[in-house]
Amino acid sequence: MKVTLQTNQLSCKASARDLKFLDSIRDKNVAVFDSLQKQKIETLLKYREVQKVIENYHDLLNNYSNSGVAAEIIMKAKSDLEDMKVFKDTLWNKLREINFAILAEEEKNY
Repeated sequence: MKVTLQTNQLSCKASARDLKFLDSIRDKNVAVFDSLQKQKIETLLKYREVQKVIENYHDLLNNYSNSGVAAEIIMKAKSDLEDMKVFKDTLWNKLREINFAILAEEEKNY
């Protein structure tokens, strides 16, 4: 069975097999887009979680500094806080990469 598509003066013939192939490409693009959206949500949730931990850690650190806790414990806590900030930055960069990939997929589909 042949299907004829006409647009203005352009016409082309597509077989059922061709249409199935085009549908499979669309389905794969949708799957890729959905996967990217899922990654974005998961990464954003991790980012927010790390941000809350950093805020809580910062508050605890301020409280400990004022209560006379040993300097080496405070230094270790500050080091841990810096590590968390680096991890947060890494998550932010991953979010940016995912957003660029989503934009590329959207462009490819249109």
